[in-house]
Parts: sequence; structure tokens; C-alpha cells
Amino acid sequence: LPNRYGIDEPVDSPEVPPEAFDLIVVPGLGFTADLERLGRGAGFYDRYLARCPGATKAGVAFSCQLVESLPVESHDIRLDALFLPDRSWV
Repeated sequence: LPNRYGIDEPVDSPEVPPEAFDLIVVPGLGFTADLERLGRGAGFYDRYLARCPGATKAGVAFSCQLVESLPVESHDIRLDALFLPDRSWV
């Protein structure tokens, strides 16, 4: 069934607890070599990632998304790895 954003979601699937994840691929608008990320500003991923301390948090980005610095706050969760397909792992 479509959710409030019109995206189809499963109806009868079990919920997976946050501590069960080994790897989470985290989206972002921009990233730094220090593994900081800029999201969309709502803090959804930061709140969820804080509940997944054992998971490796990895971003995938184009080179043009890699910037020198980003505005980060104390609640922002840093990534463990960043993959730039046209470069290498950071």
C-alpha cells in the first residue's frame, strides 16, 4: 500500500529491529573526506542511525558530492565509510 509519500510499502512484513543491521547505506546531498554527510535537514537518518550502534554506516556518492566542509551539529552521525565509484573508499 502507498504510504503518505505515495511510495508502496509492504503490508505483511516483519519489522526488523535496528540492532539487527550490519550495514546501512546512507543517502546524502553532500559528503566530506572526514565522513560527514549533509542530508535533507529533518534528522531522520541521524535519529535512526543512533539506534544502530553496531551497523557499519556507508555512503555512496558521486565525486561532485564530495566537498571540503559541511555544517555539522552535535547530533549528526558520522559515516564509517564513503564509496565514490569513480575514486575509491575513503
